[in-house]
Amino acid sequence: MSLAQERRIPAAVPFTYVYPGLDESDETEWQELVVKHLGVQDWMRLEVVDGENEYLGPRGSQSLLRRGLVFPAAAHLWADMFERTAGGLVLTGEGGDDVFLPKRASALVAGVRGRFRPGSPRREALWSLAPERVRRRRARGASMLDMPWLTDSARREFLSDALRDQVHEPLSLRGGLEVLCSARFRGAYGQTMTTIAAEYGSVVADPFWHPQFLASYSRHAPYFGYADRTEAMTAVFGRVLPGEVLSRASKARFNTAYFGRSTREFARDWNGTGVDSELVDVEKLRQAWLADLVPALVVLLLQQAWLAQQTGVPSADRGEEGRRAPQVA
Repeated sequence: MSLAQERRIPAAVPFTYVYPGLDESDETEWQELVVKHLGVQDWMRLEVVDGENEYLGPRGSQSLLRRGLVFPAAAHLWADMFERTAGGLVLTGEGGDDVFLPKRASALVAGVRGRFRPGSPRREALWSLAPERVRRRRARGASMLDMPWLTDSARREFLSDALRDQVHEPLSLRGGLEVLCSARFRGAYGQTMTTIAAEYGSVVADPFWHPQFLASYSRHAPYFGYADRTEAMTAVFGRVLPGEVLSRASKARFNTAYFGRSTREFARDWNGTGVDSELVDVEKLRQAWLADLVPALVVLLLQQAWLAQQTGVPSADRGEEGRRAPQVA
């Protein structure tokens, strides 16, 4: 805000979704706290009702048929945002969790600070110093119970790939950020958002992923980074955001908003087609879709199965321009 005033350019206008009646998705208190603290005058708020923002609701279904599978899956639900910001610059908070949440050495930092007294994360600190093969074995053991919707062979293959970056993460903050920046999901996310924004004549920018921000952040941070998210957030935003925001421990959930009546009806009535049965346990996948807290990893499979039934294509819809959407399991 101060930069806009200094350069005499229009100030950024916050855009937020509001979910009436859904307490788990309600962030009004936090949003108002930030907006008031920054002295923002304009604020675009879009009220979402009647399943408008569920994965297989009218908006999500129409986008799926038009674009095919994309990552992130929720990008199909953001048409309203891009329509209201058409021709402009959309600044997102994407990457905030990845950048500010604890890294490999965070427990070590906290442990040293607490002189490894009882109550400090002594065990995690020691694990952070273990050889790569030991950390890989531990991570694999902790993860094998996850993703029950995958067959055993698919789960082993997935974990082998997924754990590679995790165990390769260096102890230094800079090294950890470099691993994050090279992750596959970063490129997929960027391509999706750039493509959809261009349809509306807009440009998307993710400041937390910008090389200059990451370079500055790692340069001014301690070599091993920070002990926790609050400490990291305070180091960067301590002068401009309220303390309550910096130390916030809660996080909104959108399971009810995204998995509404239409989406759950499809999950219940699904005939098991549209996914590879050699990789996926159909009934356990259905259970994951119908759970109170749906794992994010099953959403693309949901969209893929729905597309297969709508289009008659076994894997995925080709999208508006005839391109093949990426197949997921």
